[in-house]
Amino acid sequence: MTRPSGKKRSADRLRLSAFRIGDAPGNSKTLRIATVRLPPRGVKKEKHAELFDVWLPLLAPSRALLSWWRQGEPSAARFRDFAARYNREMAAPEPRQAIELVAAMARRMPIAIGCYCDRPQCHRFLLERLIGDAATLRD
Repeated sequence: MTRPSGKKRSADRLRLSAFRIGDAPGNSKTLRIATVRLPPRGVKKEKHAELFDVWLPLLAPSRALLSWWRQGEPSAARFRDFAARYNREMAAPEPRQAIELVAAMARRMPIAIGCYCDRPQCHRFLLERLIGDAATLRD
């Protein structure tokens, strides 16, 4: 999509993807950011680099929100509620600033944001959209 000036939006140029922590790493030049509240259980800190490059729990859902999400049966309506709550959490100053930082980085280098979830309903896909939105606002 182009703007009337013919320039592409920053969000269109973002080098941003999502990954599942524990899956084989893709491109070795991609900075893998773990956006989970807790580090992996049973994995020594020295081994974290095999799973991700940077741990940024600030961009993870709160423990209370994660607990609420895990207690119920997954459904489209429940995920919409989860998404609304997560978006409110990410609108606070510190997470919002971190999102803007990741958006700026993704303009310059490949970034992947990761979580442990194997479900298609995961905060990392919501976060991917928030990062894209942050990049668009900077245009």
